[in-house]
Amino acid sequence: MKYFNGLFSIFFFLLLTNYLNFNSRISNQLNQMLLDDGWIDKVKQLTREEMERSDSTNFVDILNKVEPQALNMVNDKTRTEILQTIKEFLNDIVEV
Repeated sequence: MKYFNGLFSIFFFLLLTNYLNFNSRISNQLNQMLLDDGWIDKVKQLTREEMERSDSTNFVDILNKVEPQALNMVNDKTRTEILQTIKEFLNDIVEV
């Protein structure tokens, strides 16, 4: 049983490390793609405009108004590539 617990700990550590590396990689890839597409600047502008229009400066209120528009502004190519990267990662770690 002690041997099994040790193997489980090693497996869990490797899985977590793999996930964290993937998470960092996908986050960096997504950030770069959004930056290249001009999405980040567009969302900043959208947020500024909403803050000027709105009576509220509450973060959650502004986020609730801007987020749906921002999500719709993500380039289809970016969305497709990121989803493909996630699928590939999941296929690598999950046996079907």
